[in-house]
Amino acid sequence: MTVNNFDIIRPMLTFENEGDCYYLQIIQRKKDGGTTKSAHTIRDYYITSIDSFDEKKDEIITMCDIFKARAMIRLNKRNINECNLYLISEIIDRNVKKQTVIAPRLYASVMGSHHCDKHKKWIIDVDDVTSDASIIAQYITFINNNCEPCGDKIICLIPSSTGIHIITTPFNLCTFSKQYPSIDIHKDTPTNLYIS
Repeated sequence: MTVNNFDIIRPMLTFENEGDCYYLQIIQRKKDGGTTKSAHTIRDYYITSIDSFDEKKDEIITMCDIFKARAMIRLNKRNINECNLYLISEIIDRNVKKQTVIAPRLYASVMGSHHCDKHKKWIIDVDDVTSDASIIAQYITFINNNCEPCGDKIICLIPSSTGIHIITTPFNLCTFSKQYPSIDIHKDTPTNLYIS
């Protein structure tokens, strides 16, 4: 089942400072029909503007379709200038420790680890409920009414192949985890942009 979330994600992308970007990867996974044992990154993208996002859309979809892969985007903004400084620090640290440095892999690691978004977005990963809107509504109501700070914390819902990602602003995790211990909450992981 193809999942296309370009129109849902586009309005969430903001570029306020020089060097702001969103980190996007095309990933081929075994369970999506890939040939490797786990996940394999086909390509990294650094989305630096809405125009960049729009211009790369067809290429991203084509690559996902060809490789039976998915495009994943981190909704917490990165900053290229800040990540470059982290990269330099990592390279120096590894050289001091006499460790081999492969810069492109290290840059991907730095981009995946360091966000600068003052408007943090969390992902509540709910599987196997795509057809049951009442369960999603139950989670949303609980988050808004029972998890501090009270009020609307839901940014949007992003479909996946087997469920939904509820995108929220930060809230008190303890209350939610006690009520729903089996639901995963991710503070800075990618969500589905496109699944072939």
